[in-house]
Amino acid sequence: PSLALTLARARTRYPYPCDAASPPRTLGPSPSAPPEVLIPDGRTRARNSPPALRPAAPAPAAMAAARPSSPPPADRPLLEKMLLRKPQRVLAAEADEGELVRRFGLMDLLAVGVGGTLGTGVFVLSCVIAKDYAGPASFISWLLAGAATLLAAVGYAELAARFPNAGGNYAYTYVAMGEVFAVLTGWCLVLEYAVGTAAVARAWGDKMNNWLADDIGLDLPGPLQPGRLINPAAAALQLACCGVMLLGAEATQRVANVWTLLKVTLVLFIIVTGATAATGPPSEPFMPSGAGGVMSGAMAACYGYIGWDEICCMAGEAKDPHRTLPRAINGTIIICAGFYAIAAIVLAFMLPSSELDDEAGFSAGFDAVGLEWAGTIVSVGELATLPVVVLLGCIAQPRIQYAIALDGLLPAAFRAVDADGNLVHGILISGAVMTLVALLAPFNVLDGICSAGVLVAFQLTNCSLVLVRVDEAARAGADSARPRWLLLRFCVASLAATVALDRATKGAPAAPCLIVAAALFLASLFFGRGISAHCRLPDPATKAYYVGYRAPGVPWVQLLSLYCNWYLLAQLDASMLLAFVLYAFLALAFYLAVGVRASAGNTVGWRLSEDAPGADLKDLLLADAVDEEAKAADWPGPYSPPKNLDRLE
Repeated sequence: PSLALTLARARTRYPYPCDAASPPRTLGPSPSAPPEVLIPDGRTRARNSPPALRPAAPAPAAMAAARPSSPPPADRPLLEKMLLRKPQRVLAAEADEGELVRRFGLMDLLAVGVGGTLGTGVFVLSCVIAKDYAGPASFISWLLAGAATLLAAVGYAELAARFPNAGGNYAYTYVAMGEVFAVLTGWCLVLEYAVGTAAVARAWGDKMNNWLADDIGLDLPGPLQPGRLINPAAAALQLACCGVMLLGAEATQRVANVWTLLKVTLVLFIIVTGATAATGPPSEPFMPSGAGGVMSGAMAACYGYIGWDEICCMAGEAKDPHRTLPRAINGTIIICAGFYAIAAIVLAFMLPSSELDDEAGFSAGFDAVGLEWAGTIVSVGELATLPVVVLLGCIAQPRIQYAIALDGLLPAAFRAVDADGNLVHGILISGAVMTLVALLAPFNVLDGICSAGVLVAFQLTNCSLVLVRVDEAARAGADSARPRWLLLRFCVASLAATVALDRATKGAPAAPCLIVAAALFLASLFFGRGISAHCRLPDPATKAYYVGYRAPGVPWVQLLSLYCNWYLLAQLDASMLLAFVLYAFLALAFYLAVGVRASAGNTVGWRLSEDAPGADLKDLLLADAVDEEAKAADWPGPYSPPKNLDRLE
């Protein structure tokens, strides 16, 4: 009877069978029953009454009447289905009861982040930025880019700590913005990990063919000669990485850790050997192009920090995720920024920036100072360590597919997990697709569209953190509808302002474009001020619902990041942007034709069963009905107990 009473009372606040598709109808206790709390031994009692005076269980008719009379999910309008948001407690239940094994510690996550991020910035970009932009001051460009990346990363760190689930950005967007935005984010992540990984494999295959033909002098057969459309070496690397993954998650992580260690060792070799070859302080001006060159170099250096967000995809398998994920994300950026800055300083002491080779990078730099043996080690080492980026991309992609399939938006084969917690079917399917892309598609065809997908995913994730904070303030009584419209207006105004500014620098009449950009910027500041007001708790004395890791500067850091990402998107080639728009249109068409009908939230709801793992209704309702009077002393996790039952969602 006590369980029936708790369920009946909870259903006055949560639609049945699970609030997957409709908001709560009643925020307070049932008027037909006195308020009660769940006490530690599992019984219920009336609030502020002796334990012996427990209210009787309601009749079955009362329980039926407590259920809302909302239409079933299938009868809801299409727009309402598309904007369905996944309840946060469902995501929390999936994180606690998921089929993936939490096996990765802090060092494993750091290996994923550093292995996927560190490399290109040292091997090639250091010379590009020093020669074309900042000169000896290129280390300042790297530090500025690292600081900007860290500001974006702290937002990811908070979302990963709040929602330690497989899926990363996809899961955050589903909770904060709705299903259609989550689908778009998911397909952007497919571009970043599946297509982007295949592009890296293709770049490695091209480098390998050029090295064998030019440096070694081998007479390669026709299909392996540089410049051919088909690249078997890239396909072989992609197949090898998928084969490693089929050995299991733990074996794959051990291989990735060793590979990452080799990459870090190579970077340390470059720094130490370069320092011994230094000829003294640079004789050229510290900033040949002034502060503007340093800032342009910082913009170019941002590319060297791409890859750290793969940590978020591993959140469903992270040990103690509320602590390890923020440390791994922030630690990755700090470690990579330190390596990049030190390598840039060493390069400035080795050679004048005008003598650097912006294609061969450090390898040509060592040749120029008479250390040909070091240049050979760097060339071979780059070829030997670049595959770790491919392997880490192969690790991330099945986790994205798993999270999407768990919500019914991809076929069930993608969420199949074997007895050891490995996503064998997802690995085979994604591996076959990535191998074909690496075999047939040139790198310059894939690079632009992948960059567009990464930037759009960043935009949606920035918006997600802002809206999560808005929802948190709404728990304490703040408005949650108006800031969503303000954020939409900010996005439109910032996009238009960025386009106007970009046109002014590319041949359009400067004065009108700058006036329009300034007006739109002021309008976006007005919208941002309104958003900021709705991100704060209405009562400063009210304790936040989430008391774990919190990003500083929300929402202003995220709004600034929106501006930066719009600007970077505007720099992409028009054909690449058009290709991305077509890709997004096809993803939306697939969702409308198939996904919305199979969506778990819009059909059966998120429930725990043998064929649809998710969140059990009874456990969710009981967890949400716990009062702070019963468990305030030993409340688990990073969430503080609710202030009172009337404010529960």
